[in-house]
Amino acid sequence: MTISLSGIRLITFDVFGTLLDWRAPVESYFPGKFLQFSRVSETLQNQAGSGSLSYASHLKAVGFEINPAINAAELDRFSAEFGAAPAFPDVRALLDLRLLAQVGCISNSDMVHQHDVQRTLNFPWDLCLTVDQMKSWKPHSTAWDFALHHVQKVLGLEKSQWLHVSSFAFFDLEPCRQRGIQTCFIPRPGGGSAREAEIASPDLVVSDLFDLASRLQVAKDGPWRYRVMATCSDENIVRQFLHWMRYEHGADLLKITGCSEFRAFQISPLVVHCEYIFSTRHALDRYLGGAAKDLRLKGRELFDESEVSFQRDETRLICQGVGRKKRDFAVSSF
Repeated sequence: MTISLSGIRLITFDVFGTLLDWRAPVESYFPGKFLQFSRVSETLQNQAGSGSLSYASHLKAVGFEINPAINAAELDRFSAEFGAAPAFPDVRALLDLRLLAQVGCISNSDMVHQHDVQRTLNFPWDLCLTVDQMKSWKPHSTAWDFALHHVQKVLGLEKSQWLHVSSFAFFDLEPCRQRGIQTCFIPRPGGGSAREAEIASPDLVVSDLFDLASRLQVAKDGPWRYRVMATCSDENIVRQFLHWMRYEHGADLLKITGCSEFRAFQISPLVVHCEYIFSTRHALDRYLGGAAKDLRLKGRELFDESEVSFQRDETRLICQGVGRKKRDFAVSSF
């Protein structure tokens, strides 16, 4: 299958082992037993009906299997803290991917652990499908058929617009291939082997998430920053202009297909710097050739040339980041 990254509108991820280094909590509580943990976990998840378990119960069952002598309180802490496993350094690229497509997860975890996952990643999902919704563990058909139905019928996307990223052939790449879902393999310590991935024939192999983001940026020719420098005649006009930006013009821009963000900065008493982020060059060109004319006329009805003058430019956005402060997130399947 030849993948067209330019048409991708949804990117989903496996979480533990793909985005979070699940070896850390396992080795902390069960030193030297990560491979055993991985094998036992896979066995239990393959048992019929195990999808009715909570992820916490699953983790406790696996932990007890590999160390029957562990006390109950320590087992509780292990299962409760698992969602706070450290993230791989390149997960910062999720922010860049978010400007190019919706970003979500399909995970053998539950909503309780996903609260911790999102705090760890400092990133909110656009789509979050877990055992709670799927009623089964990956790689079972029930789980993947549910995910496919949700993406197609609820989100209204075609399989050609969806890319699933994982380090695991058995749980993710193989069942996706069987359903015609496009896949991307990313090598991780504690993940599947390169040989397993080769057998699963992923549509794309990347070295890390920055590599994936760069490929999508090239394919989509985006994202682009459209910047408008507004120089106002006096401070009263500045206040009026900022009010218009905040309550009207910014909202109008966010209604434009392909425009995902807008910001306004006051860089001097009379100068306001406005910028808008468009997902692709095509989206920006479509705006400039269409809706921009009407919105500019609306602005001129409010502010004539003697009150506000404009300078405009367009630049390609390469990467971004956020601070380390963790946020609280509401987890939703939509």
